Amino acid sequence: MEEGSGQVSVFLRTECEGETQRSFAHARKTERGYLFRNDGAEFCVFFNAEKKELTVSRSGEMSYKLDLSRREERETEVVTSFGDLPVILSVQELQFFTKNGGEGVDCRYTLNFSGFVQRHSFRFAVKPIITEEEKRA
Repeated sequence: MEEGSGQVSVFLRTECEGETQRSFAHARKTERGYLFRNDGAEFCVFFNAEKKELTVSRSGEMSYKLDLSRREERETEVVTSFGDLPVILSVQELQFFTKNGGEGVDCRYTLNFSGFVQRHSFRFAVKPIITEEEKRA
């Protein structure tokens, strides 16, 4: 995908236990990933299709960093105002795609909170925003 102005349009869809959330936002591409805000939280999504890497970070009232690149189970934590919650993360599926001038990733994973298992699916898609100046160039 072309760098352009560094501004991109992102689409994030998350599903968990029958509940779906969809978000559209403008983001900035950095070395750390795509940075954007949604519902009072800051997100950073980094992915590399060639290396099959995906990392999702959220900061705000609830914070986490999920490395969704590897298939083996591993421990992480979710930080909330009620305290830190240990969790075991397990990735079932990770697929990268390109479509209509953009790129993205689909992922299915589970979070195990001491026996309480949540199943999640995640889609993140990115398209460049072409400014008027870039159109004229």
